Amino acid sequence: MPELSYVAIDFETANSRRTSPRSIGLTKVIQGQVTESYYSLINPEEYFDPYNTQIHGINEHDVIQAPTMDELYPKLLPFIDGLPLVAHNASFDMSVLRFTFDKYRLPYPEVNYFCSYILAKKLLTLPSYRLDRVASYYRIAFHHHQASDDALVCAEIVRKMMQEFHIQTLEQMQQQINYKLGRLHKHSYAPFSSVRTRRVPSFRPSDITSKKNFFDKQHPLFHQTVVFTGLLQSMSREEACQKVADRGGINGNSVTKKTTLLVVGEPDRRTMTHSKSSKALKAERLAASGQSITIIDENHFLAMLKIISENHN
Repeated sequence: MPELSYVAIDFETANSRRTSPRSIGLTKVIQGQVTESYYSLINPEEYFDPYNTQIHGINEHDVIQAPTMDELYPKLLPFIDGLPLVAHNASFDMSVLRFTFDKYRLPYPEVNYFCSYILAKKLLTLPSYRLDRVASYYRIAFHHHQASDDALVCAEIVRKMMQEFHIQTLEQMQQQINYKLGRLHKHSYAPFSSVRTRRVPSFRPSDITSKKNFFDKQHPLFHQTVVFTGLLQSMSREEACQKVADRGGINGNSVTKKTTLLVVGEPDRRTMTHSKSSKALKAERLAASGQSITIIDENHFLAMLKIISENHN
């Protein structure tokens, strides 16, 4: 099965200007495996802000003999080799790359790029999406604000996110988070940005009506007021609601005092902030207060449908 290949990149700068990289770290991943890394100090030919030096620990004396970006350029392009770039907060690192290339009148590499910060924010549920926090989530220890370590960790967290969410191509990644790849080309670029799509009105479960004229009053869904939460693996939410309506059940939009059955699918980690959905938490509170409400998983719901199917045969 295909695995992603990319190059993680990280810059540390001498000051707040995007034209002042003082070090660069690169880590190459080929078909899901880290294959090599590259690190170099850079002489930015600019002043060193004491604040930046305090963060990364490198001062102007450390880079006197280091190459400038135009001297490094012939080494960087073969290492990248046209592979997609990824950075944690890519807007910063890509702007450092672009502005510094502009400074030395160097052409941009023809590459796509994406952002591991945005990827983590879309896929994970964490209190913070800083590189060290995402690394901690995946139990990766490293020296933050060292370009070599930051690039390696960026590569690793992307690899682990891809594995966790079964993403094997850039196309799948874009579909998963609804973003399109950024692109560097010659002296221009396009940002890594969200895809604006025409909003399709979501269906209301209560609007789903039965396609049948009679019902088996003995089947387990007849006259049940059913609500769904989470992601169903076997069918879409709309298909499930149609099956409920065709068995004489009533589809509810939310958990209320009329709800008698809650079907719980897999958690949607893109939207949920807790391990349980708000519908599941409310159903548990209502059940604890004495309401007759049953909470089942998708397999139990499918078993109900099978019983119904057998009754109709």
